[in-house]
Amino acid sequence: MSGALSLAADALVVLVGLIHIFIFHLESLTWYRGSARGFGVSPAHYGATAVFAANQGFYNLALAAALLHATWSANWANQVGGATAVLCCGIIGYVTTGSAKILRAQCVPAGMALAALFLADASDKSGLDRPTLGCVGAAAAATVVLSLFVKARLNSDAAFHAQKTETAAAASAAQAK
Repeated sequence: MSGALSLAADALVVLVGLIHIFIFHLESLTWYRGSARGFGVSPAHYGATAVFAANQGFYNLALAAALLHATWSANWANQVGGATAVLCCGIIGYVTTGSAKILRAQCVPAGMALAALFLADASDKSGLDRPTLGCVGAAAAATVVLSLFVKARLNSDAAFHAQKTETAAAASAAQAK
């Protein structure tokens, strides 16, 4: 890739990487200092969620490292793969939580980076890399289907746990009488 489109594509991929370094910072380094509130977690639940958040933060850092390395090494395919991974993670986050914030923070920048990468590549080759574009679409579609399954499973498990807790409480109350 060369020229202004290539530079714009690289800049967008770097931006996505920097966003994920910031998310790492929020999830892994400043959770107890209030960043958890930005993720909808109340102070009463900081302790119960901190380990999960720290782990998630390191996944975000790994995504950032992959994106930045792919850009540094001028590896278009790895840039596309990294941006696709971010897009899919954003889709999963949105479908499972319903938070539009995830769409704005992950899907929009990753989608813009992908569009710029494909436009820059198409201008160099005078045509779109259709197989790779198809793989990106297939990954996004599969992610939507899988995240809908995960959301249904989470809801089912939550309902099962609530019923089990109610049954145990009722049995305990009956036994106390």
